[in-house]
Amino acid sequence: MDPSLASLPVDALMRRHFICVSPDDSTLEVERLMQFARLRRLLVVHDGVLVGVLSYRSLALALLHRATRPPDPADGGEELPVSALMEPVTETVAPDTQSTAAVRQLCLEGGGCLPVVEASERGPRLVGLVTESHLLAAAFGRSLPQTF
Repeated sequence: MDPSLASLPVDALMRRHFICVSPDDSTLEVERLMQFARLRRLLVVHDGVLVGVLSYRSLALALLHRATRPPDPADGGEELPVSALMEPVTETVAPDTQSTAAVRQLCLEGGGCLPVVEASERGPRLVGLVTESHLLAAAFGRSLPQTF
């Protein structure tokens, strides 16, 4: 890793524009979105506060399970909201975290991305996202688009 990159805070490398979903969003719509944008994970945000993460694998398994079993009159045939499948976020970083610490955290935890959050009265406010792709690109002197 470039020594100058190692001393940079996550704030200098994070994405500020990316796709998030709401806990109330339809899992069918979110599945289409994830497939179209080729996303493995989506952060779930409510009023700017990070409340969970949804992986494509969990979503696909749940939709497959639901599609291959007889209809259950108890669920009324309604679509599942994202909140039914999202998982708690266990790993985050602050904007002032050094990039080397973020790389270490990504390597230990896997997952491919780290939400960047600031403390707020309502909970962790999402301000950015650090992905393994962007960290690798930065390490090799390349830049990637700031979308998705």
